[in-house]
Amino acid sequence: MDQLKFKIGYSENGGIYMGKNIQSEFHEHHLIAIVLSFIEPIEIIDKENQSNTYEVALIPKDTSYKLSTSEGDFTVFIHLDPYSEVGIKLNQKDSEIHRLNREDFLETLKKIREWFEGYDNTSQNIDYLLHSVFESVVTTKFIQRKIDARVLTCIQIIKKSNLDTIQLKHLSDQVFLSPGRLSHLFKEETGLTFRRFVLHCKLVKSLQAMYNQQNFTEASFIGGFSDQPHFTKTFKKSFGINPSSSKI
Repeated sequence: MDQLKFKIGYSENGGIYMGKNIQSEFHEHHLIAIVLSFIEPIEIIDKENQSNTYEVALIPKDTSYKLSTSEGDFTVFIHLDPYSEVGIKLNQKDSEIHRLNREDFLETLKKIREWFEGYDNTSQNIDYLLHSVFESVVTTKFIQRKIDARVLTCIQIIKKSNLDTIQLKHLSDQVFLSPGRLSHLFKEETGLTFRRFVLHCKLVKSLQAMYNQQNFTEASFIGGFSDQPHFTKTFKKSFGINPSSSKI
């Protein structure tokens, strides 16, 4: 396993990144993160500047933190779309970083190691791994939170639309709400304004392009960013490192 320096996999539900020596700055993004260590613990510093070590951590969307991982040990980063099939069930409103029991993830870590060393990087296999992680996470503590069906409808429309032209008025017409009421409800349910959610979707689209071996400039335009510096700034704010440092 040490011959490989990193690996990334992607599906519509989210993605997996596995690598060493990740030193991020403070950042936050609209994805649910689950970070797993194989041997060495992960240091995570929260927004209150409190430092703790974790073997497995679940970090809710829109949580500000920075982390440091070992130079000699691999760390697994799972990023889940909070409105995907698996993500919606873990979509908590709080910003508490949850410490999970590594013993519950031993079988999942074994599957991830096999993926890392193998050749099956299809979206179907990534989905299989994401579901395995989800099954390891779910306890009575993580009760599925219901999200307003009208907001979920808007999210699906946004994801399928041209992100440069989608308008709040169009969405409000589709769900029979006034733009003002939908704007309030959307922020209440997702934690993001409509415009910030569109920016999040642009970032995800650019990440998909990077996964498909597009360079940074191509990925930024595919995602709908005005230029590469805007994409780089958004990426760093979201993940705490520059796109070039991610080695995606």
